[in-house]
Amino acid sequence: MKFLHVKILLFMVFCTQISASELRLSARVISDNEKSISSRYMGYVKEVYAQEGDVLKKGDLLYTIDAKEIDSALEQSNLAIAQAELSYEMYQMQYSNAKLNLERHQRLLEKDMVSKFEVENLELNANNLKTMMQIAQKQIATAKQKTLRSEKPVSLSGGKSAQ
Repeated sequence: MKFLHVKILLFMVFCTQISASELRLSARVISDNEKSISSRYMGYVKEVYAQEGDVLKKGDLLYTIDAKEIDSALEQSNLAIAQAELSYEMYQMQYSNAKLNLERHQRLLEKDMVSKFEVENLELNANNLKTMMQIAQKQIATAKQKTLRSEKPVSLSGGKSAQ
């Protein structure tokens, strides 16, 4: 398409040179390599590292954002991690106690000193606590993935120009 525009422009220049002695033209260069950038995080641009026309490569820092919302989200993420870790520790301690209690009741069942129903309830409780520990571990991992940095740098994801 660009090549066709150049041919038409050259043809017009050639035709006007035949009929006129002087020709003045103005032009505007538009790049197809223009990219829009944005950030997931709202906030004020703290510092800009790239200017219009700079040639950039993948990983180059474009700007940093500093925002109170990001700080708040960071604090919430840290609290979610702490809460999930506390839940995991609590379930872990309860599971250890339930396992010891179950083993003791299984020995008592062999001597016919407790009912099978009590042992089955303790097995169910131990299994539930083990599942809760696994859920708490997943909550910890999820909370850690959501943790943000309070000052978020924004970099280019491909070799593009900042025009």
